[in-house]
Amino acid sequence: LLAENSPRSAPEANRLATAKSRDSFVNSVNMTGNRVSSCCKSASMTATTGALLAIVGVIACPITTGDTAFRSARLTIADIFQIDQSAIKKRLWISIPLFVVGFFLSQVEFATIWKYLGLSNQILAVVVLWTGAMYLVKVNKPHWMLSLPAFFMTTVCFTYLLVAPVAKGGLFLNVNAGYGIGLLLGLLAYGWFWWTIRKK
Repeated sequence: LLAENSPRSAPEANRLATAKSRDSFVNSVNMTGNRVSSCCKSASMTATTGALLAIVGVIACPITTGDTAFRSARLTIADIFQIDQSAIKKRLWISIPLFVVGFFLSQVEFATIWKYLGLSNQILAVVVLWTGAMYLVKVNKPHWMLSLPAFFMTTVCFTYLLVAPVAKGGLFLNVNAGYGIGLLLGLLAYGWFWWTIRKK
């Protein structure tokens, strides 16, 4: 008992202090390792989520857009030439040439195709808005909710075609001139719309 309570010698005290320091260091390293492991797991989950979103955005969305584009083109051609689409054989008459055209387009740089796809979507929006505005006129409903957006989108599309670089489908005119001409063309389109409804 007396030996246990007796003061320790300096070497023994140093050894005990060193052991405690070593244990403290080991515990710190273990805690840091656990934190790093947790961060790595979190980073791995983030990378997996990002990869899934990339697959959806880069693969799934363009595929569904292309499918819709081919179907719309087929139905538009069938409607123009009055081709019945109830039979698979008649659908293939239109679909196969469209697929051939699509194959050759796929050889073009994807970024270029995507730009023209975006532009065609905007032009389609212009056509649909003007059509909807005229329908509202025919049924004696206020057309402002569609004719004003149609005017805006018409101005935007014309302006883009005027000022965009040639590589992106534009004429690459001076920006100020392009804005002015685009606005003028939009106003002319709106004036034509008003002249048409007044004539009727």
